[in-house]
Amino acid sequence: MKIGVRDDCIAGCSLQEKMWVLKGLGYDFMELTFTPEMIDNLTKEDVRNYQRMVNETGIPFITTSVGHFPGFATMTIEKRKVILEQLKKVIDITALLGGEVILLATKESSDDVNEYCDIYKNELKEIADYAQERNIYLALEPVGRFKTNVLGKLVRKIEHPAIGLYYDMGNCIFAGEEPVEQLRVWVDIVKAIHIKGAREISVNEMPLYAILNILNKKGFSGPGCIEIGPKDGSNTHLADVLKVLRNLGY
Repeated sequence: MKIGVRDDCIAGCSLQEKMWVLKGLGYDFMELTFTPEMIDNLTKEDVRNYQRMVNETGIPFITTSVGHFPGFATMTIEKRKVILEQLKKVIDITALLGGEVILLATKESSDDVNEYCDIYKNELKEIADYAQERNIYLALEPVGRFKTNVLGKLVRKIEHPAIGLYYDMGNCIFAGEEPVEQLRVWVDIVKAIHIKGAREISVNEMPLYAILNILNKKGFSGPGCIEIGPKDGSNTHLADVLKVLRNLGY
């Protein structure tokens, strides 16, 4: 499995410095996060700089992340239009940088997906087609207390080959779910995974081996991304977790 790290989980003064850190530790990629302001102000020069950093460090952006997607169904039509226009830009840059998966942080107020599945299915179709043409997956990740079990149902109802699930073992626990059980149910639609602990549970205490077995049995070939922040200004946490994962067979 290709193992990477989310950009805000690396100690470093600049994006390129963080990429060199990952290169030195033996990681495969970085997850690049986008804010609405970053997307709106993105220039061709910015894109060229991203490409230059990838070429110089050898660390690609296999996954990118859009964090302002929660509540999509309850947004105004105008707001959803803005979100989709921004997402199109992220698809373009992700494709240019050789990426594979875009994380869409997802949360709705109701657990009844029938209340909003038509909005997702109809309004995401065009942008999902656009992503599919560029070999990009849109992977919805549950955030807050939104459950993987609910989001999985939504993804299946959307029924688009470019839309899948971004599995997060820690978020399962935060939402009161058992991570192995949830992965077993939804592994067929998982496009990428976040690797971390939850609450008082460290990543080393997570059921990493059981999770890997489920992924391997399904033939999962997507990326795995570490989402664990530094505690002391160093990156020893990243060196330690990578060693654990590689020893387990990730």
